[in-house]
Amino acid sequence: MFRIDGVSDKGNLDVLVDITEVDPSDYAWDSSSEFRPPVDGAVGIIRPEPMPIISFGALKAVAQDSNGNNRRCGIRLFWDGAVNAVDYVQYEVRKTETLETIYIGRTEEVPRASLIIAPGMLLLPNQSYQVRARYGTYDGNTEFLWSDWIEVITDDIRLGPLDIYAINIEQLNKDITDVLKGLGETDRYVQEELDRIGALAAEQEAGNADMFKLLREEAAVTAGNITAGYKRLVAVSIGPNSAIASRIETLEVKVDEDVAKAVSMLTSRIDTVDGLVTAQAESITQLTADVGNFSADGLIRITSEATSGSAFNRIAFRSFVEAMGQTTQAAMWLEAYAGAGGELFSRMIMNADQWIVTNGVNSVAPMTFINGRLTLQVASIGEVESGLLRSPDGKFVINLAEGYLRISR
Repeated sequence: MFRIDGVSDKGNLDVLVDITEVDPSDYAWDSSSEFRPPVDGAVGIIRPEPMPIISFGALKAVAQDSNGNNRRCGIRLFWDGAVNAVDYVQYEVRKTETLETIYIGRTEEVPRASLIIAPGMLLLPNQSYQVRARYGTYDGNTEFLWSDWIEVITDDIRLGPLDIYAINIEQLNKDITDVLKGLGETDRYVQEELDRIGALAAEQEAGNADMFKLLREEAAVTAGNITAGYKRLVAVSIGPNSAIASRIETLEVKVDEDVAKAVSMLTSRIDTVDGLVTAQAESITQLTADVGNFSADGLIRITSEATSGSAFNRIAFRSFVEAMGQTTQAAMWLEAYAGAGGELFSRMIMNADQWIVTNGVNSVAPMTFINGRLTLQVASIGEVESGLLRSPDGKFVINLAEGYLRISR
């Protein structure tokens, strides 16, 4: 039997009743052994414990372009991708020195279990960073824990020619080497043409007069160890689906082994091979002088070529000297090309130890390019893209690539 001592209607709709047992014989109660403290348990959704990212790690890495060139320093993240009910992996990168977060990202390719992050200029070479990550879902019903911060020191991958120039520097240097090699072999090219004409002349004597004509002029004088000579050859020939016409003129004077020579050659050629017509024309003017261990060579060479699918022209100038086995040269050429696929480009290339532009009015302030450094006293520039600005004494520095300014006394 119980007595109701009070009733309370709580604001949350709970009803609290205070009752007292009034007949001890109804129930034998032992407070010391049977009393249990009340339990106030919350009623609601029971959520699982927050889930950590499994087997997470970070290592330094290198981001490459499609040609396999190292272009940017990066960080490789890896984790356990064999997990269920995970939509993405979220990660953060911060500077170790300042703890400033510089990059936040995520990837939905969780099963890949690996990712290289190289966010442009945000990651600097040979610098210390910290990385952390966690799993994530779009519904937000599961709580995930961030990993601990992991320190990574990036590789020393700095900006190179591929980042600065809009052209392939490696290919450009190969083109320059090939052109300079071809210009240096002009003597052999002229000699090969002379040998070809000589061989055709021998065939003419053997009965091929209708296929080849040769015009020869020659004059020479000699007095002791001094000689002076002039030679002019004009050769025209035709063959199966081909024709060629050449003119070679040579002026040469000698005293013992010292010689000065001027050579001029004009050649035009056309060939048809498997229905493809190739037309070529070339002009060579070469002046050489050799005295003892010193020699000088000047060359102008023009080449034009056209087919049914492309056209090419090069005008090249070369200055070359040799002294006691040491050589130096300056060269310049202009090129224009048109391809069957619509490609069109032209360029002018100069190769020299010093490149100087001046005029008669401001000759004390030329523009120079020497040892990879362009020097100009005054410039009006609308826009500048630069990584570093520095005063001549090095005391004022604006590092645009890394984002800081330094002033020192």
